[in-house]
Amino acid sequence: MYIKVIDPKTNGKNAYSNKGSSRQAANYLEGEAKKQGEKAEFFTGEKAGLSGDETVVMLDSNRKGLRADDAKFYSLVISPSEQELEHIGNDPAKLRAYTKDVMHAYAETFVLKNGEKLSEKDLVWVATQHNDRVARGTDELPSGTSKPGLQTHIHIMVSARDRQQKTTLNPLGAAARFNRVNFMAASNLIFEQKFAYQKPSLEAARPGPAGPRRAAATQQTVQQRAAEIKHRKAEKQNNPLAAGRKKREPTVPGSLTAAQLATREKRLQAQVDRINLKLSPEKQLDFTRVKEAAEKQSYDKVFYSRLGRLGREASAERPVLDPYHLLETGRLSKVAIPGAAPARSGPGPRTPRSQPIPRPQPGQKLHSKLLSGVGGMGQAMEPDTHTQDVRGEWERDE
Repeated sequence: MYIKVIDPKTNGKNAYSNKGSSRQAANYLEGEAKKQGEKAEFFTGEKAGLSGDETVVMLDSNRKGLRADDAKFYSLVISPSEQELEHIGNDPAKLRAYTKDVMHAYAETFVLKNGEKLSEKDLVWVATQHNDRVARGTDELPSGTSKPGLQTHIHIMVSARDRQQKTTLNPLGAAARFNRVNFMAASNLIFEQKFAYQKPSLEAARPGPAGPRRAAATQQTVQQRAAEIKHRKAEKQNNPLAAGRKKREPTVPGSLTAAQLATREKRLQAQVDRINLKLSPEKQLDFTRVKEAAEKQSYDKVFYSRLGRLGREASAERPVLDPYHLLETGRLSKVAIPGAAPARSGPGPRTPRSQPIPRPQPGQKLHSKLLSGVGGMGQAMEPDTHTQDVRGEWERDE
């Protein structure tokens, strides 16, 4: 289980900007769900099925006492491992219940000056579930490719003020006020105890005289688990092999084995299939032609970026008229509009129209302009990395 408090300065400064309204972050989370062909629904400890607008109202109305340049809320991500998700059957209800427990641990981790302890009910928070992740090009998968297996994770936004709007809660401050490692350790233990999940400790990988050992989660304290997490992270940082995996070397043409080529083709087929699920039968992609375009571009990042655009346009119900032209050139083809007059190259008499062009209905022009503006705003706020894998290197290998 990997749980992270996102710092907008170093991770997603556009998507998770928190100095103003939570509208931008909510838009980003809604947009990511839409790319997956889903509608974002937010939940709290008591309610489910909240809209993005309701989320924004909750957070933006709970910032009394904060200055203009203060953080108004913080973003967290809960990233279970595939084994943990399999253990609970990838059950959304169990993940929601666990999220509430995590927020209780979040509240309890704060050390207040008066010595009091907070609980989950003292917080103003909302969360949403995402079911997919996209590779960033730092591992064996090409950038823009959906990662295989269970990738369910939870995004949380929590107000920087308590519910009474008297105390400022900053999880990115000094460890004496909020210890993030202890918070992660407590959250791990909660999952293991709540769902009877037993995870091998560090000692399990070190056979001793009696063979491999496993420490039960219930026998560990938060401090012991925190020490284990720190030790594991240090081992990863000092491992030259792990450091070498942080940046994927460019693939040399002809260097892939037959098995690797088959795996790459299978992943491309899966991505094309996901796009076709969002298209009507007559507009679905021909895998052979997509593969030809990929081979011409050596399966590079540019190709996968263009393929990702086809998927996003399909999700928005705006299928590209000539998708293969886009894959090969990066540009939309110029397709003549039936009934439109041909373009004029110079002065002279107008070419008569064979059919009159229908006039827009009242209000249609303004409606189209508004839709175009909304689409432009969405693209402007779209981060370079569409869905970030916030799981640490040391956690992914488990």
